[in-house]
Amino acid sequence: MKILVCDDQEREVEDIMGKCQTYLESQNMEGTVEGTTDPNKARETDADVLVLDIEMPTANGIELKDQLARESRGPLIIFATNYADAISRAFNTNVIGFLVKPVRLEELTIFLDTAMEHLALNKRIYFDDGTSASTKDIVWLTANKGYSDFLLKDGTIKDGGKRSIKAWEEELSAYGFIRIGSGRLVNCAHIKEFWDEEVVMGDVKISEKAEASDITTEISVRRQKECKAKYLAYCEKMGKYT
Repeated sequence: MKILVCDDQEREVEDIMGKCQTYLESQNMEGTVEGTTDPNKARETDADVLVLDIEMPTANGIELKDQLARESRGPLIIFATNYADAISRAFNTNVIGFLVKPVRLEELTIFLDTAMEHLALNKRIYFDDGTSASTKDIVWLTANKGYSDFLLKDGTIKDGGKRSIKAWEEELSAYGFIRIGSGRLVNCAHIKEFWDEEVVMGDVKISEKAEASDITTEISVRRQKECKAKYLAYCEKMGKYT
């Protein structure tokens, strides 16, 4: 696990870095912890987890989070703030927790455990054309005349081969996919809103040239109760904030 701590106060960076290192050691886990007071490094990071200050003189953590989300990339984010009232403005995909400064190791541990759950919930799917994709990059699967099509978050559509949706459901349910109808599996990680009768998939590109937009798709009547239970279980497990 690679962790980046970004805060405009050097003492906060050092304190949180120390607690992150303590966490890694307590888990006997290999990893690196880096720190910066420069928000530009957070924009460019390849870290798995970003512990990010919300209010900084040269950048706003919420705006930075939104930028990373628009670009369909970026780490899991744990916000750290002196301003508890800022939390309500920070909910979004990839945000897994909020810490009020001074950061306590016990609370940080809970969210780093959640990050570990997210990072573990990943599998590579290999396609007939020789390419592959991580499950976290798959938005949904749809049935197509006995075959299956994968929609990736960059708008690419991949042929899943002659394999039924039911077979894919059995393989991918452990990775956060739920079946909302006879012909579609959706990835819970890309659900922006969940209602009894429909789900809103966030920032979907239906083709490589299309603009990203939210797409609402119906849940079949007979699957509504089951889907709601599975989605709530996913959110509870992942500590998902959306």
